[in-house]
Amino acid sequence: MTTELSPTLIAHLRKASADPQGSLPAGISRRGRGVLLEAGYAYAEDGDGYRLTPPDARERHDSALTITLEGRRAALTAPQLAALTTDVATDGGLSPRTRWQTVHSLRALHLVEARAPDGAASATTGPDGENGHAYRTRLGDAIATLPSP
Repeated sequence: MTTELSPTLIAHLRKASADPQGSLPAGISRRGRGVLLEAGYAYAEDGDGYRLTPPDARERHDSALTITLEGRRAALTAPQLAALTTDVATDGGLSPRTRWQTVHSLRALHLVEARAPDGAASATTGPDGENGHAYRTRLGDAIATLPSP
């Protein structure tokens, strides 16, 4: 069963997805924090780095939240999720039919990277793929292989 998220919570998840540490922005409402924690889309840690249970994290409403893999997946649009999971080559290469706009949005979320034909990282993947081809990152692999909700 999936949790219906408000557009505001989805925006918070997308912002955290783009953050290299996966930190959710401060200022999420208490109710919103509860929804994200209970759905397993975010977690909080105590001072020792121990992951708190959702009830404990809800009590500590001042603790920072970090997005989970499930939260990253929930933040994806249908085209983004399809690009990560459909017609992907065994080496993680996305389908050449994937729209460049989708590739760029997935790169911003650290889920794909561009590689040159020799396998080396490439700076960009242009609209026609002239500078490289898009491949899933380890994070992209982890999200793509999550069980369907």
